[in-house]
Amino acid sequence: MKSGFYQNETGCDGVGDMPCSIDANNTDNYPLMAPVSFFDAGTWNGKTYYMHIVSNSTLSDFYFNPNEGAFARFRVTGETETETFGFCRVVVPKDLLWTEDGWTVLCGSYPISYEVAIDENYSYLYFAYQNSYIGVKSAVNIYGTRDIPEFPSFLVILLFLPLFAIAIAFAKRALFPTNCRVVSRSSPI
Repeated sequence: MKSGFYQNETGCDGVGDMPCSIDANNTDNYPLMAPVSFFDAGTWNGKTYYMHIVSNSTLSDFYFNPNEGAFARFRVTGETETETFGFCRVVVPKDLLWTEDGWTVLCGSYPISYEVAIDENYSYLYFAYQNSYIGVKSAVNIYGTRDIPEFPSFLVILLFLPLFAIAIAFAKRALFPTNCRVVSRSSPI
């Protein structure tokens, strides 16, 4: 099996290497090798984020909460005796969860090696694992180093602008008081 954007690199990534004919007018040159599951990771700053996972295992219990750390979790289950070997191809939006120095992928408590491809908007992680027991769920945790901030930086600036304006008004008032009266006196002649 091959990997990469053009399926010309060594390794596996959950994408087929041979074109698949759909009908007389359509061919999928790089077919996915398992169903795609879409998981709602949440809505922040008015934008809803999804993680897409291609897997030959049954997926459940997707979880992402940036308040608890830079990770996503889901469970994989091999349902039959032939599903002892599982794989996942996880598409992670880069402005939702990212890393500066490499991902950490765990199946249960065991580290898993992975292949990664990156484009402008997404990181594509591919990894394989052993399903220990039929019908038993195993937790898969994907750790990055950073996740979506709770507040966008421009919102923090907007929150501080009114405080800054109030501080300027008080400073101006202290330097140039408005309650001073000009008293004119007539001098005796």
